[in-house]
Amino acid sequence: MYDFLNSFVEFVLPRVREFPGLVTPAPTASEKSPSMTSGVVSCGFEPAMLELFPQIEVNQDLYSKMHGFYVHFVTTARGRNPQNHARASMSGFQIPFIRK
Repeated sequence: MYDFLNSFVEFVLPRVREFPGLVTPAPTASEKSPSMTSGVVSCGFEPAMLELFPQIEVNQDLYSKMHGFYVHFVTTARGRNPQNHARASMSGFQIPFIRK
């Protein structure tokens, strides 16, 4: 997990053009929506992003077709405002967040 997270933060995110950060739920989101009641931070990426990982970049000819992917960071944050606690722990790994 830490190797993936390190590659994601150190190599992939800086190479993405105009990447503002991972989108967080809006402050007006329902308190009962799954995005506001759990400590899960999720994001999806296009197939072109997969090619930015150094482990795949050197072996691109081995992959006939690239697919997009989703990343789910599941934390143990519970209780009041679990999303804020999850974002706080993920920002410790230098992952940028934005609110739309």
